[in-house]
Amino acid sequence: DMISQNRIQARAINPKINQKTVIVTNEITHQAKEKGGLYWGVMGTMLKKDYGFGGGLLYKIANKGVVKLEVTNTKQVQIGYYSKIF
Repeated sequence: DMISQNRIQARAINPKINQKTVIVTNEITHQAKEKGGLYWGVMGTMLKKDYGFGGGLLYKIANKGVVKLEVTNTKQVQIGYYSKIF
């Protein structure tokens, strides 16, 4: 307000209106594809009273199953395939 001689000479309104800010976020999630893997390990065997030991490899095929190869000190070789049940 502008006042002169105890009277209002002019009046001004300066509104400060802020616009609403809308932030939109999109989250995109996805599962990484399952990869195959190679595993190794040791094992023990027993046939009657004969004890043995050995080692083996397992290869996990992505979304399929597992292939196994094992060899023991008694020259026994095992090959196998395992599939997921549930």
